[in-house]
Amino acid sequence: MVVAPNRNYSGMSSAVGDIFDKPMVGYERRVIEGAENIPAYALDAAPALCTIIGGIGYLGERPTMVVSGINAGANVGRSVLHSGTIGAILTGAQLGMSGLAVSSQWDEAITHYETAAKIAVEVLDQFYDAPERTLLNLNVPNLSTADLKGVRRGRISNAGIIKATRSEDAGFTLGESGDIPLRFGAA
Repeated sequence: MVVAPNRNYSGMSSAVGDIFDKPMVGYERRVIEGAENIPAYALDAAPALCTIIGGIGYLGERPTMVVSGINAGANVGRSVLHSGTIGAILTGAQLGMSGLAVSSQWDEAITHYETAAKIAVEVLDQFYDAPERTLLNLNVPNLSTADLKGVRRGRISNAGIIKATRSEDAGFTLGESGDIPLRFGAA
């Protein structure tokens, strides 16, 4: 079964959204080319809420594993705390499921999603025998499959790719290079 957000929810972490002001979760059935027999749903919901709805068996048989992504952009260092892709598998672990979060290094010109998908399938083949609630964050370089040099295990680093900078005019910038200007003040 595929249960996924109907739009990008980058930076949502494990948030489920504003469930009090918006208690109805809209969804529509989708057909995935080449996988027409697999039930697929696009939900108006954050990744973690998609995991909850799919994980409790509301839309079909309850899964034993969550595969989240492919996220456009690496989920490394402290940024894993803010990732909706990783938030979905953390939520799945709370429901007793193992999870694989898949991300591909991003490039404006081209992102090799097919490479990330191929590596994810290879990793999943080795993942099925893992203990319950095993989580894995898979980051794939933005390369063709032929240019990859293998898979290696790593640890979460203490580095972050998001930089916040305060300015004198009650504002701040956020982003890799401080490219998202935000204002801060009394409402």
